[in-house]
Amino acid sequence: MDAILKQKKILKDALILPNITCDLPQFQVDASALNTFKHLKLADVNCHQPGPIDILLGADVFGEIMLNRHLNVQGQSLTAMESIFGWVVLGKTKLSCQRIISNHASYNAVEFHLDKFWQLEELGETKPFTNEEIACENHFKRTHTRDSTGRFVVNFPFRDSSDELG
Repeated sequence: MDAILKQKKILKDALILPNITCDLPQFQVDASALNTFKHLKLADVNCHQPGPIDILLGADVFGEIMLNRHLNVQGQSLTAMESIFGWVVLGKTKLSCQRIISNHASYNAVEFHLDKFWQLEELGETKPFTNEEIACENHFKRTHTRDSTGRFVVNFPFRDSSDELG
């Protein structure tokens, strides 16, 4: 079996990070739970002790690394599954420490949009109108009217004279 494992190659793109997550498990696990599997060659012999994560493999690799054998123990919630790295133990066990950790993240869309609204409504720095902008404003004031349907009617403004149009 070891000869087969040495020949197995999996080529994948990888991201190299200084750390993936906190040490896992976060607390010491009761090692007696693993006694049932002490005859197996585990992929991580210290899986019951907190330690850094060496590699995180995605579901795209799962089928390539897992082999067909698994062991379920009657009356325990642990399962051992064989992988190309050795046996991995999955399931629920007792922790030496009973501290509960809860993480919560929330995103409030209403608050986000309200912040954006107030940013848009902030008065910016006012700059004086250019001579051209003043001329356009005066032209509008002099020439606009409303027709019978309530629409505005405005003469086209020309910069200097309409003779330049050709």
